[in-house]
Formats: sequence, structure tokens, C-alpha cells
Amino acid sequence: NQIFNDVLKDRDIPPKSLEDYLNKGLITGEDALKGKLITNLDYADHFVDMATNKDELELIDFNDYYAAQDFSGAKHGKQVALVNIVGEIVPGAEPEPGLATGDYIAAAIEEAGEDENIEAIIIRVDSPGGSPTASETIRRAIVKAKEKGKKIIVSMGAVAASGGYWVSVDADRIFAMPSTITGSIGVIMGKFELSALWKKVGVNWDGISWGDNARIWSMNAPMSEGHRTVLNEAIDDTYNAFLKRVSDGRKMDVQKVRSVAKGRPWTGTQALKNGLVDEIGGLDRAMDYTAQQLGARDRSALKIRLMPEPLTPLEQIVHMMGSQVSFQNFLKNSMIGEFFNRTEISRRAGIAQTYEPDLRILP
Repeated sequence: NQIFNDVLKDRDIPPKSLEDYLNKGLITGEDALKGKLITNLDYADHFVDMATNKDELELIDFNDYYAAQDFSGAKHGKQVALVNIVGEIVPGAEPEPGLATGDYIAAAIEEAGEDENIEAIIIRVDSPGGSPTASETIRRAIVKAKEKGKKIIVSMGAVAASGGYWVSVDADRIFAMPSTITGSIGVIMGKFELSALWKKVGVNWDGISWGDNARIWSMNAPMSEGHRTVLNEAIDDTYNAFLKRVSDGRKMDVQKVRSVAKGRPWTGTQALKNGLVDEIGGLDRAMDYTAQQLGARDRSALKIRLMPEPLTPLEQIVHMMGSQVSFQNFLKNSMIGEFFNRTEISRRAGIAQTYEPDLRILP
């Protein structure tokens, strides 16, 4: 509905006509031109000629254009920190490509909160969620920054769900795109259970443990009823904490939060109706709002400071090498890595071998 209505408005097309094209599915360029879905049907080089010849303009490479611009706002503009929470939220104090590590991001928010030159913090969230502990670590840093007088503005990207919503709830204002997937106020826990796989490949695992539920996370055995009971208690506790965070942050009654929770995702438009976000708009609108809250006209008056600062190319290489070494060490030292290494050696040598470490693996 959102996409359909946007096209109707922006292209000024009758609803019946657009519906016909939608049902047709595959249309030609001529059809698109005739139906006003596009304005021109031509080659790219003709378009470039038309654009440059009209006013005798010259083309400039985008990288050269970007290098010549100052996108940091006015020379003495109001400093605003921009913190990106992108990817799955996981525990960790170091940056990980494609992941949002909790302690690392929280440290950047805390640094922004302590910096007297920074007047507001914009949190850009594009995350499907992840670890409740890591999400709470980030949320706590946001609360502490607010206590120091910083305005906190959240701008949601394509997804800000579950843990991505958890970290957003205490913002002074939350912006979402109409199609943002957010909410998903719920908790899921589980494990990979591979006992059937080990049986198929002829591998038997054994071990020593103390306590009825000591092996609750073991991938080599299914969950017992006792395991499920303990796990459900943990899920309920985390879920109730999630409801409480949303209730406090959004100033909503817990029962109202519960009515829109239960793990259900909402679009940005639905989230606005449900009181989970404050306004529909992208990062540009969030920046304009922030500027206005600081007494400026629009985002052009802001001096944006990206935090944490992006790694330099050298730092990225060093970090990548460190991660690779860590992973290799994990494989080398782990039971699984050792088992498969030795199994491969035995296979190539054409011999049978029994390897018995602390946890015995018997062929």
C-alpha cells in the first residue's frame, strides 16, 4: 500500500492504470513511458550530452567533487555525534565487520556524553537485534549520555527490530522510515542440536558434568524438560525486562506495550500509530530536527562527528589479520578442529585412529 500510494502521488498516475501495470508484471520501456512511469526513454550518453551541452557544463568525477566539499557543517557549527549501530548486536569491545559490538559502541556513546563540545547524539540504527546483554550495554550508555544533558535522536534505517529497538527506546525522539521494520519486542533463545548428525557420521561424544542442567548448551544432546523449564524462565525474565525498558523509555503503560509486543514486527507507519516511534522521516529529517532543537535552522549548521571514528586502512588490515589469527587458533585448539584435522590425516594415511582427549571422540 505504501509503495503503491507513493507511486500514485509522485508520478500522478490514475489508480486503475497503475493497477493494470502492476498486474501485468513485466512491461517494456515503451509501456513505462506511455504509462508515465518514466519521463524519458533514451541512452545514457544522450542524457549526458543533453545535461552538459545545455549550459556548457563540464562533468566532474564524484570523488573529486566530494574531496572539494566540506560536509562537516558550518565552521563553528554545533557539534553533533553520529553513532552507527549497524548489523547484528553482539558482545565485544572491538569493531567487527558487519556487526555492532556492544562495548565498542557504548564506549563511543559514553565518550560523546563526556565531550562538552558535543551538544547532541544521533544514533543511526540498522540492526535486526541480537544479544540482550549487548543491547542493554548500549542502552545504558545512551541513558548516561542523556543524564549529562545530551539530546539523543534515533534515526532508524531499513531494520531496527528486537535489540535494534531495545537500544532506541530511551531516545528523546525516534524517526523511522515508512517501510522500516521495527518493534519485534520479544525474546528467542535456543541452540543447535546435532545428535542426529553425529549418529549419521558415526561419531559418539561423551563427557563429565556436574549438575542436572550443566549440559543445557551442549550441541550433542537434545533439551530435556528440565532444560526447557530453565530456559523458559530465562526467556520470561528477559522479555519482562524488555517490556519494562520500552514502558519507561516510551512513557507507555506496560500492558499497552504488551499489546504491541509478543515478538511482532511493525512497519514504520504502523509503529507510529502504535506509539513506538515519534515521526516518519529519514536521517536528513532527524538531522534537521536535531539542528532545530539546538537553535539552528537546519542540518547545514551542524558539524557532524562520526563516532567511533572509522578505522584507517592500516587499522582495518591489522584488525583483519588479528581476527584471522584468532579464528585459526580457535580451530587449532578446539575439539572440533582437532578432531577433523586428525580425521583427515588418518583418512589420507589409510589408517583407523582413536583420539581420546578430555572429551572422548570415538570413530
